Amino acid sequence: IRYAPITYINEYGTYINAANSELKPAHSINYDASISVYENYVGLFTVSGFQKSIKDIVFQVTYYLKTGIKPLPGLNLLDKWYGPGIGAPQLDTYINNPEPAKYKGIELDWQTNFWYLPEPFNGLVLSANYTFIDSEISKQVFFNTQGEIIPNTRPPRREELLADSLRIARMPDQPKHIVNITLGYDYKGFSTRLSYLYQTDKVTYISNEPILDNFTGAYARWDLSLQQKLDYGLQIYVNLTNLNNRADRNFRGSAINNPTYIEYYGFSMDVGIRYKL
Repeated sequence: IRYAPITYINEYGTYINAANSELKPAHSINYDASISVYENYVGLFTVSGFQKSIKDIVFQVTYYLKTGIKPLPGLNLLDKWYGPGIGAPQLDTYINNPEPAKYKGIELDWQTNFWYLPEPFNGLVLSANYTFIDSEISKQVFFNTQGEIIPNTRPPRREELLADSLRIARMPDQPKHIVNITLGYDYKGFSTRLSYLYQTDKVTYISNEPILDNFTGAYARWDLSLQQKLDYGLQIYVNLTNLNNRADRNFRGSAINNPTYIEYYGFSMDVGIRYKL
């Protein structure tokens, strides 16, 4: 919908939301490299590096259509919605960011089982994954300002201008650290896995000022799955999700102790019987 020529204005004439028909799809150039080592006692260990450059990322921008300020190209606005004597509605629209986002990092992955240990420990399995992400983007932001005094105006009135600047921030929706650990046990037809997920905060919205940025809080969750094979291709399974009842938390600015939004998913459990041909 951001690419369609769709616009609307509220009944008070104070707010306009406009899609941009001149938007281009974002595209990226990716470089990835991996090295894997396998050894009976160590298991499979992999080191991966990655780098991305993403151009034309679509962002929302906001400014006021004060007298003399024109909307950006591709917004399909009606002239009667803004201009002298009409008011200065707030305009929300979308643009392709002029600067590419830079995204790089490293991933470590280890998968092994402990077959060489004495019983009953030889049924243990382990999977561990760690990812470090470093990202940066210079986001274009717009703001209203005033220029020189307009000649022959009574009372004196300054020219309304639209200025832009660049704000350096993290790439949205990218945590800096991600950890996944799964400890399991297999014995004949029985299998169980206890999983832990942790990721640091993510930027969800970049405003004109850092104090108005939105971001998620750090997130950690425990999951447990169990399954038992039976005869004739039958299998009983139990999936326990979010054992620690972790909620999603959103924050604004530096208010890390006072969430602006909390969403509770709660603990969930699936129990069932599966038949495999």
